[in-house]
Amino acid sequence: QARLSRRMAHQSSALICRAGCGTAAMMPHLSPTSLARGVAAVVAALFVRSAYAQETTAEPWITQEDKDVAADARHAVDTYCVNGVNVEYDVAAGRDMLMGNVGSTNVILEGLQESKDSSELGTKMGEKLDPVAVAFTAGPIIFAILTLVVYLVYCLWSSCPCCKWCRCCARLRKTPKIVKIVLVLFGAGIVLGIIIAASVAAASYNKAVDGFDNMACTAAKLLNSTLGGQEEPYFIGMMPVLEEFRTIENELDYDSEFMVGVRDLIDETAAISESVQLASSTLALLRDAFSNMPVEIGNQHHKCQFCESLAPVLDETIRALDSGIGSALDGARQEVKSQLNAEASANLQKNFRDAGAPLAEVKTMMRDTFSFFTDTDKFLQLRGHLEGDGPQTMKIIVAIIIVIALLLSAFMMFTLVWFLCREKSGTWEERDGEVNPLPKFSKVTHRCACCNWCCAFYFMLLALIIGGLMGVVSWALSSVCMVMVDLDSQMIRDIGPAVGLNISSEPGSNDMVVDIIDNCLVPGPNSIPTLFDIIKLKDNDTAPEKTLRTIIVNQVKDQINGAFDEIDTQLSTGDTKLATSVEVQKLIEVVSTPVDMLIFVDEVYTWGSNADFQAMFTPAGQDLEQVFVSSVRCPDGTVGDSVPTVGGKNISGIDTFVNALKGYGTEEPHGSCARTVTCDTAVESRRLACEAGNNFIIAKRAIRSITTFQCDVFLSPLDGVSDCDPLDMFGTVDGSGKTIFTNGCVFSDGTIRRKARTCTFDEFVAYVSDFGTRINKTMSRVDTTVEDVGSLISEGMRNLVNGNLIAPIERIADGVTCDFLGAYYKEMSHGLCFDGVGGFAGIGKAYVGVGVLALFIVLLMYGVWRRAVDNVNAVARKRKEVVPL
Repeated sequence: QARLSRRMAHQSSALICRAGCGTAAMMPHLSPTSLARGVAAVVAALFVRSAYAQETTAEPWITQEDKDVAADARHAVDTYCVNGVNVEYDVAAGRDMLMGNVGSTNVILEGLQESKDSSELGTKMGEKLDPVAVAFTAGPIIFAILTLVVYLVYCLWSSCPCCKWCRCCARLRKTPKIVKIVLVLFGAGIVLGIIIAASVAAASYNKAVDGFDNMACTAAKLLNSTLGGQEEPYFIGMMPVLEEFRTIENELDYDSEFMVGVRDLIDETAAISESVQLASSTLALLRDAFSNMPVEIGNQHHKCQFCESLAPVLDETIRALDSGIGSALDGARQEVKSQLNAEASANLQKNFRDAGAPLAEVKTMMRDTFSFFTDTDKFLQLRGHLEGDGPQTMKIIVAIIIVIALLLSAFMMFTLVWFLCREKSGTWEERDGEVNPLPKFSKVTHRCACCNWCCAFYFMLLALIIGGLMGVVSWALSSVCMVMVDLDSQMIRDIGPAVGLNISSEPGSNDMVVDIIDNCLVPGPNSIPTLFDIIKLKDNDTAPEKTLRTIIVNQVKDQINGAFDEIDTQLSTGDTKLATSVEVQKLIEVVSTPVDMLIFVDEVYTWGSNADFQAMFTPAGQDLEQVFVSSVRCPDGTVGDSVPTVGGKNISGIDTFVNALKGYGTEEPHGSCARTVTCDTAVESRRLACEAGNNFIIAKRAIRSITTFQCDVFLSPLDGVSDCDPLDMFGTVDGSGKTIFTNGCVFSDGTIRRKARTCTFDEFVAYVSDFGTRINKTMSRVDTTVEDVGSLISEGMRNLVNGNLIAPIERIADGVTCDFLGAYYKEMSHGLCFDGVGGFAGIGKAYVGVGVLALFIVLLMYGVWRRAVDNVNAVARKRKEVVPL
């Protein structure tokens, strides 16, 4: 398919070159079917295989042939584009010219649109052909054939000396002077017409040459820009892109220096991930401990105010950790590790290989299609057929035809003037004294007229046939040019089946060929003229398609760059210390508040409606009601100012309530501060109040007796069984100046594994109170590790990845534009069609015009010849003298 596409494209690109030579031998190559298929292949087949190529090989993307053609292209631009390119075309006038050549129906376009496949193309075009239009287009050839028949049947025999019987009505005639003058004037008109036709032919020839030169220059620039790139509009070039792709692909080899360096840096900076993970996991322990508080607290109509006050402060600390320099360094390291681990780098390598394959195919097809124009030796040899020193050049052919036409017209004028002035040379009586003198007619007149009309007739045939053939070729080329000039995505959908393109006929479909047409060849205001946004690949047959930008830029470059940019953002904030940050210090202050002091009665609950506690809220129980709002902590306490909601408040403890309760009875011994009393029974109302107070103490005692608090720790990496608590972590500085942490709870694979553990109330209080130390140690470890390995990530890893992966991607991401194709395509199509085909058609019309004028010469000279030869023969018969023709 690729070879066929390239062959058809090459054929169509050389079409105007062969047509310009004006030889009948080229006609077998110019059938409408081959023309249509060839041009459609040029504008579409370039991208068919490249767009859907998924199978890639290890073959080099850039060959020696590519390098040679690229060098030829640069040389060709210097050779062909010395005088620049005419890009100012009157498109409306050009289209009108093409439509005039095509007629009312573009048979080739309609045949392409209605054909279901290429096999139907010829049949459909044949059905669309209008016999009248065909006859009109081929009219000069048909007329030449008819005149040849007339010539063979009559005129040829009438000029034969032995067939004088073919000359009907032969007798002696007198031609008035005024008639001769009119004939001379008519001949002068013919001469003027030939001069005009000659000037039209010369101008059309120059126009065709200009179109040919414009097409050659544009083709050379197109190939030069495609292979080597250009500055304005910027395009990096297919060869540099493919070189970058191949370089990146090689860099992604597992054993490459780049990949080895990345793995070494990842190993050397593992401490930052361990530190951040430990800090995050420690905060998660605290969060989960208060997210899973025992339901018994609520059952005893108490609430965990500590939970409510801790949540916002803990969230701020988690955000500070997540957005800090440590997490930014860890994020960059993890992103690089994720993108460049063994499996990911292999997939990325495959993506670059798959992405490079279609670009290489586009490069190859563009090279094979347009390399003819950049081979200056071959192309200049062909160009010599248009303008050169050889006898077969178009310039000489045009000049010869013009010269012959002018010579014939000059010969005609000589004959006419001779006929006007020297038809008679006297009378025969002056020579022999006859009684009845006969006029003496000059034999020069009929002999010159006969020679003139015979030569003019053969010249007329030549001019009409060549002009007719050029008219037919112009019709075909103009039909194809109408397709090229009006090309858009909808037309590609319409003609796709006829040229072997499997494209959806529905607008809005995501066919890559259509996208390339819309965004590159005929870009609109909303076009996306970058191949990275047009060419799509997919991992397998069922996977969704992704653009090269998504695969290479968004999923690799942007994510890695984003991770390193976050480091810059954090470094720009100034103080990057996490342990001394406001958020961490505030959290430490909150957790330093005894948790049992912030577990107190739920004031929202209607205690007075509960029979167990109702008596406390009577006049007899007013002493208890006054200290009713109390925590489950034994002593009273004051909450720190930084604790949200309750900061700075004094919270009564159990001891205060028990002291008040002792006024209602005798204190009973108990292992905790939650002691009840033996109520006095003297006064019933006080007894009831006392019992209600005892119930209240029993509720607090129930909370303090809970043994299902969550006190998780981590598993020790030493045995995977015992506890590991960051509380016991400490660090020592090694010989390189880096801090090595012991009891850091991080396993060799970099994971931290939680160990679920429940605890009693007192253990929970101690567990929470120690979190200030845990948080300080883990956050300090993050700060220390940032100092130790931060530069290895922010500088070493970034420079390594940027230099070998990111920078090459950035160089090519926005450099693989294709809008220049549209500009060059327009220049090529306009140069080929408006100048090349227009000039070619103009030459053909000039030839036809010269042929028609030659016909007038034939008729005029035949009439003069008949009048002159009939008069000479009439006199000769009377004098019994045979007069040779």
